Amino acid sequence: GKGGQRMDIKDPSRVIWLGGIPEGTRFQELLAFVRQAASAKWAEVLGKAAAVGFATAQEASGAVAALNGVSFSGSQLQADAWTGKATGGSGKGGNGQVWKPNFQKSWGGGGGWGAGGGWGKGGKG
Repeated sequence: GKGGQRMDIKDPSRVIWLGGIPEGTRFQELLAFVRQAASAKWAEVLGKAAAVGFATAQEASGAVAALNGVSFSGSQLQADAWTGKATGGSGKGGNGQVWKPNFQKSWGGGGGWGAGGGWGKGGKG
């Protein structure tokens, strides 16, 4: 796959997150594996995690239950609902390369510069 671009997920309720993907797994291998348990439409491998899409939210939640803890290529998978980020984000100790958008917290939303941050404005002489 082409690295770097975000997937365009229109309905996250029909997508699941999988962690514990072995290094070098191709999406075709993962998709074939997932299809033994649930009728997946597509899969995208993101390093040591993956996103898998289904036709309905029911199929997706069924796949989470079916795939969580199963062994794939010698690695134990973690399955979870898709939360919009490739990290899995549920504190499951996801290892590997994860892109956590921590930097978004620093700028803009009440970061302390400018709006009401307390510098410059209204210091009582």
